[in-house]
Amino acid sequence: MVNNISNDISIRDYSKDDKASIINLLGFLLEGFGESERKELFEWRYERNPYQNKPIIFLAFSGDILVGFRAYLIQYFLISDKKLTVISPADTIIHPEYRRRGIISMLNKHSLEKMYLEHPDNSILLNTTTSKNAMPTYLKFDWFPCSNKNKVYGYRFSIFNIFKSLIKINKNSNKIDEISFSDAGLIFEISNKINKRNIIEFININRHRSKFTNIRDELFFDWRYSYESDKYIQVSCFSNKKMAGYLILKRLSNYEYSIEEYLATDNKVLRRMLRAIQRKLKISTLRTILFSKEDEQKFKLYGFYIESNLFLKTFKRHRFPVLVRPTQPNLSQNDFFIEGIDIRDIGNWQLFQSDRH
Repeated sequence: MVNNISNDISIRDYSKDDKASIINLLGFLLEGFGESERKELFEWRYERNPYQNKPIIFLAFSGDILVGFRAYLIQYFLISDKKLTVISPADTIIHPEYRRRGIISMLNKHSLEKMYLEHPDNSILLNTTTSKNAMPTYLKFDWFPCSNKNKVYGYRFSIFNIFKSLIKINKNSNKIDEISFSDAGLIFEISNKINKRNIIEFININRHRSKFTNIRDELFFDWRYSYESDKYIQVSCFSNKKMAGYLILKRLSNYEYSIEEYLATDNKVLRRMLRAIQRKLKISTLRTILFSKEDEQKFKLYGFYIESNLFLKTFKRHRFPVLVRPTQPNLSQNDFFIEGIDIRDIGNWQLFQSDRH
């Protein structure tokens, strides 16, 4: 059923019959992806997401031609012991020949109205992946930058490992099965399989109850790490036979790994985990995304270089803040507080790379 018509552009919800057209349109967004790769990513991101019964996708048509695509993903977060529905924008694309015709605003308006009808209570809109071109549109629709703080990346380099990689000593260092070793009284286990049950039990005991945190249940781990599953590594740390921390890393190349998520009983354990894993796996570069000043200060102490304004300007890279918005169409100040905690303060969120899809 057509929901909205303007200037010969109609907006409606997704149906399975639209899938082939969407895969083709996504070619303008996912450059370098073949048709089968776009199809695989689409199915993982939207059809296999365990938290929604059907893909949350809104489409724009000019006659019978698909010209616009706007999609969202649902996850569940906790604050204290209150469960929240968190809705995040995902892929958005307008056909190049139909841009600058207000189609993205039409899709945004329709999608906001629809999501409030379907999720009127205990729900938040959260955007961790905005871009330079999209930022003005979000601000127009009353999304708020969290703490006016741009997220940045931090890097921990090993000069020794970089040197060895240049002379090809570590050419097979990315091959990992099961590794166990000790370091300064801690036991480390490295695996290319995610032991979700141990992680979930550890999270339930040690998560930050005063921050908005993703509910990392079995559904989350089964879904989140099923795409490109061969690239992920779990690192577990034990002290006195009890789990003291974990990391999940993603191999970006033979020499660079991304920290997807982590949790430790204290900062000292986390620092020792990072140091031990980089040395054991001979990683040249560890990368992590940092959302808050607290994160930046913590990882500086761990030996990470934090992107500076000069660095970003020199290499023409753009970073943007996390954006949030209550789902209500007409906002008041009270709508930004849940359990007395302001969703606009990035310090009230615990976010990781694995929360971005």
